Amino acid sequence: MELKTTQAGDIPAFRRLYEKAFPKNEKFPFRALLKRFRKGNIEFLSIVDGGMFAGLMILAEDSGKALLNYFAIDEANRGKGYGSKALALLKERIGSRELFLDIELVMPGVPNAAQREKRKAFYLRNGFTEAGLRFKMFGDSFEMLSSGAAMDMDTLRAMLGRIYGKPAELIMKIVLKPLK
Repeated sequence: MELKTTQAGDIPAFRRLYEKAFPKNEKFPFRALLKRFRKGNIEFLSIVDGGMFAGLMILAEDSGKALLNYFAIDEANRGKGYGSKALALLKERIGSRELFLDIELVMPGVPNAAQREKRKAFYLRNGFTEAGLRFKMFGDSFEMLSSGAAMDMDTLRAMLGRIYGKPAELIMKIVLKPLK
């Protein structure tokens, strides 16, 4: 298995999985992501095993930090160890930089509570820890996990602004709210 920079011919499979795997309210428009990818602001990484597309990662790097914005394994390949292997390869790829990602906050009473618990347990098993930041964005609650460092709201907003541009930074000031 390997992580490869997504090539033009892989974009359709990449997009299909992106559109299917994430809730509408949690997705940036794919065209905007593709534009940032082509400019070099973010990386589209394909998880490939024996020539077969198995999953995706959308990674952004800024100021010595890496942010895994999106990570999905194709439904047919879930439960086969691809996720853990892909995270190990990503950690190897980014070297000493801190790796951050956000997940839906584990809360009782939400429709996908079991899925949230399972997702968090997966990341904790794979060496992530709570980064000390919980926030509300686009109508849902999230928490930041990391490979070891803490993250604060101002750093996250600034990082997203540098990655996605000034309009995104302004939007993040409105929609990204800390949870107590």
